[in-house]
This record gives sequence, C-alpha cells and structure tokens, in this order.
Amino acid sequence: MNSQEALEILAKDKEITGETYRVLFLFALVLILKIGFKYQSPKWLRSLN
Repeated sequence: MNSQEALEILAKDKEITGETYRVLFLFALVLILKIGFKYQSPKWLRSLN
C-alpha cells in the first residue's frame, strides 16, 4: 500500500470508521518499520524492503 491508496480510501470514506483507523495504523506502522530498518538492519532484512 502506498500513500496514494491511503488517501483515496480516506477521500471515499468521509466518516472515520474502524476500517479507516486500521488502514492508517497499518500505513504508519509500515513507515516506522521502513525508516527503522533503513538505519539499523541486517542485510537480509534490508533486501525485503
């Protein structure tokens, strides 16, 4: 999932629902993990990104 998809989901769904919260949470989690792995990760983890 990229930011464009997340924005489209939010635009379609004006009401904040459980699904919207779940999408935002997953999106934030992916960003945090990618940033964390970029600075401190073994090579096998970096190859997954």
